[in-house]
Amino acid sequence: MTAGIDGMEVAHINEEVHEAARIALAVGDSEILGSVATLGDPGVRVTASVPRTLTLHGISDPVEVAAISW
Repeated sequence: MTAGIDGMEVAHINEEVHEAARIALAVGDSEILGSVATLGDPGVRVTASVPRTLTLHGISDPVEVAAISW
């Protein structure tokens, strides 16, 4: 069962949070990773590395990520 929140489904939000947590576990020393989907949002303005693909536990599809320059 899911409930709507401003047009978004709770289940969808939970998937995004789960993906973000798995990406956070994949970072190296002094590294900040973001999903390419998030970094491609028009409101996000950062310099990022060339994307790479990660296979994340509990996520069925590979996820494209990039390291954020800081």
